[in-house]
Amino acid sequence: MCANCGESLPREGKVGFRETCPKCGRDLHTCLHCRFHKVGVHWDCLETVTEQVVEKDRSNLCEWFVADPRFLLKGPGARVDGKGDAARSAFEDLFKG
Repeated sequence: MCANCGESLPREGKVGFRETCPKCGRDLHTCLHCRFHKVGVHWDCLETVTEQVVEKDRSNLCEWFVADPRFLLKGPGARVDGKGDAARSAFEDLFKG
């Protein structure tokens, strides 16, 4: 699902560098749609990227990009925006030993 409007992604699998949401027209090959995006880690990315991507909601040329499976969900539990990531991460960190 698009992180901006909630529209279903056009297909599962690879998202092209210039691909946009068919409903809102926003970029899909972004950090916000990537499975490696995690707020709070180095440059908010779980991969070993060599350059920081400042605009997480804009198209980028990152070769590590993989569509986050959570965006492929439909209905309840589908992720519509990234606002809960920081809170969820902080909560999970409370239980790490």
